[in-house]
Amino acid sequence: MPPKSRKKNATPLNIMVTGFSGVGKTAFVRTFCETLNEQDADPIPELTGPLSRTEKPYPVSLDFDYEGERIALTVIDTPGFQVNTPIEKSLQEITEYIEQQFDLAIGEELKVKRNPKAVDTRVHACLYFLDANDRSLGANDLAILKRLSTRVNVIPVISKGDTLTIAQKAVIQPTIMHEIFDRYKIPIFGYPDLDEEEEFEVLDSVQEEDEEEEEQEEADTEDQNLPNGQEEKSQNAVDQQSSLYDEICNETDVDTLDEETRGLVEYLRKSPYVLISYEEDPSTGRPIVIKGDPYRQQQMDEEQMAMSPQPGSLNTNIIGRQYPWATLDCLNPQFSDFSILKTLLLSTHRKLLITETIERFYEGYRTERLLLRKANKTMSVVMGKKILEELHHI
Repeated sequence: MPPKSRKKNATPLNIMVTGFSGVGKTAFVRTFCETLNEQDADPIPELTGPLSRTEKPYPVSLDFDYEGERIALTVIDTPGFQVNTPIEKSLQEITEYIEQQFDLAIGEELKVKRNPKAVDTRVHACLYFLDANDRSLGANDLAILKRLSTRVNVIPVISKGDTLTIAQKAVIQPTIMHEIFDRYKIPIFGYPDLDEEEEFEVLDSVQEEDEEEEEQEEADTEDQNLPNGQEEKSQNAVDQQSSLYDEICNETDVDTLDEETRGLVEYLRKSPYVLISYEEDPSTGRPIVIKGDPYRQQQMDEEQMAMSPQPGSLNTNIIGRQYPWATLDCLNPQFSDFSILKTLLLSTHRKLLITETIERFYEGYRTERLLLRKANKTMSVVMGKKILEELHHI
């Protein structure tokens, strides 16, 4: 079902969450909305009660002020993919939901008199939740990412980050991004588009690569004669030289970039974001009360204060998880990328996400639909003429 109508002066932002069942999608939605719900406001009805399996897509909508701008946010939770079950049906349903929102926009555009109160329900970003227990992308992850990346800005994230050590995160994050960028070339949000000049350069380089193929084969033969350690080192050097991800994130001088491009590079360097959601009361689904340091907010720097759920408030309760040996604040960048992702979605990259949705995905889909409609119309005319000719000969 489409999101509810909201105030005209609020900027719409629609975010979808997807992933396998049990990876923490609904917990994220609750934590995300909890940090945005205005102080002393009533709990959002859709986010109360014990956590349960999501059976069908449902939107959670709220309006709030953020950095001086009114935002009409809709977060769409979706049923999780099931392990050991074909993903095609669930993936098709999610894709159709995204396309239905495009169809609504197309329908509104084609009206002679448009509805001034029409709400933009197009999905601007899709968070794909990866299992923290996986150390690389599986076949299903690849299929889902490839399909969704043709329809929406996909941002991969890792859930349940409190189960990972610092060393594990340092290995998993670049491994996944190298797979996305270099091995499988999946155009997630932030993946560079080749302009025409670069495309010609790529085509021209094909001939050079063919000419170098024999030389490479000779080099491979020499590597086979090297000891194992030296052979692996040689291969790693070749892989690093051909890494698009490293070229963007590790070899780019961000000081020479414009603000938008610099923001994308910084986002890619930290991706996929590792998230921790709050610990809920089993009976109500609300966050458990964790008392914080009464001087905590006074000691926070300006950046951390801007990321807090209610900046400047005197509420020192922590939204997080409590263990016998430690308390984790979900919004503390030292433990979780939750606040960094929140800032990306609501502030630094919000306009770019909306622009990409309209100019890349919506216009591409709209062109596909109009061409298909034209082809069907042409086919109908041709078939009609053919039928008339056959009747004429009878």
